[in-house]
Amino acid sequence: MKYNNLAILLVLIFFGCSKDEKSPEVIKSNAKEIISFVIEGIETQIEGNTIKIYTPPTLSNYNFQPSITISEKAVISPTNSVFNFENEIVFKITAENGIVNSYSTQLIKIEGLQEVILSFKSDDDILYNGVDRIFGVIDEINKKIKIDYSGEIVKYWASRPSHHHPYLEIKTLGDVETSPSSNDYIDLSDKNQKLEIPSFNSTYELSIQNTDNLFFNINLPLIALGHSTNSSTSYAHQVYPEFTEGLSDNDILFFTLKNQDLSNLTPTFLEYSDYATITPDETMPQDFTKDVTYMITSETGVSNTQKVRVVEKSILFDRTRYPSSIPSSSGRVGTWYKATSKVTEVILVKVDNGETLNCEITDNHINADGDFYLTFDVEEMPLTETQCFIRCTLEEGITVDTDTEVTLMPS
Repeated sequence: MKYNNLAILLVLIFFGCSKDEKSPEVIKSNAKEIISFVIEGIETQIEGNTIKIYTPPTLSNYNFQPSITISEKAVISPTNSVFNFENEIVFKITAENGIVNSYSTQLIKIEGLQEVILSFKSDDDILYNGVDRIFGVIDEINKKIKIDYSGEIVKYWASRPSHHHPYLEIKTLGDVETSPSSNDYIDLSDKNQKLEIPSFNSTYELSIQNTDNLFFNINLPLIALGHSTNSSTSYAHQVYPEFTEGLSDNDILFFTLKNQDLSNLTPTFLEYSDYATITPDETMPQDFTKDVTYMITSETGVSNTQKVRVVEKSILFDRTRYPSSIPSSSGRVGTWYKATSKVTEVILVKVDNGETLNCEITDNHINADGDFYLTFDVEEMPLTETQCFIRCTLEEGITVDTDTEVTLMPS
């Protein structure tokens, strides 16, 4: 009987405890906010339920992938992706308890400088809008505009019959005035230029630099053909291979007569890209008994090396540059030359088979510059067009096969 009462008591205690205990109520979050909305390089601002996106005028593409932070336990739709913000995007933030909060985007295009282009306009004020338009890079943060141009393009347009000159095309977003104005002439030699937007109290540093780093020509205090500063220079790709071993196509050869001192020469003239620098110093003497390597560094800081080789010859014709060729339809050939001694005999040698054509010298006089003028007649003209080179004998008794070609073109 005692054990039965104890069992009944235990059962009553168990059921009494179970009746008094309740399961805790789960409270779900109602947080449903966009905490931050970030687009790299773009200013954004959350005002209420509007996300304002401020884009600079230099942009033409409004596709961005934002980094969005939302309330804990909430979810966002649509999810992170690339959006075209030219169209309004509505983001829905759903709290843990199912309540929805919506944000919409607003794209705000800031007025101001949009594009700066170096272009070319002719003397008759026609702006060229073709392929040679050089787009500037606008740095809004540091207020700098960088235009890197090719000086060779500028020279090309300046040499055109209508003489095109460099101008700035300036495009803005909104009705914004600039100084200089769009299509104003630009002086490329002025290295301290600015572009101003008075209505924004904004000034940009305008950097316009030549990218070229080329070496064109050298003149040395040596006996050479004196008709022009470059009459004795050639690029390696223009010259017979016998003179160019170890050179690149754009290396320079300077032709002079034999028996001169090449060991300590200061160039009297160097021609290289505008605004570039050159080493070694052009005012310092060099040893031209061997190739001299020059380094040309563009205004933009990019370097290029070119060699100069002095080639000594017994005779220099005014047509030293291959593949220049003296044409003749009558059989009479005239050319200027300098030599270690006077020409006494001329023979033409056919390039294709080595056959020779006898010639008679008709004139061989010297002028005040020390250049000889030579004319000779081919004794028997070939029946078809024929390429020949000049073989000549000098007063000192040597015979020289020259690299000067003659093209005989019988009628």
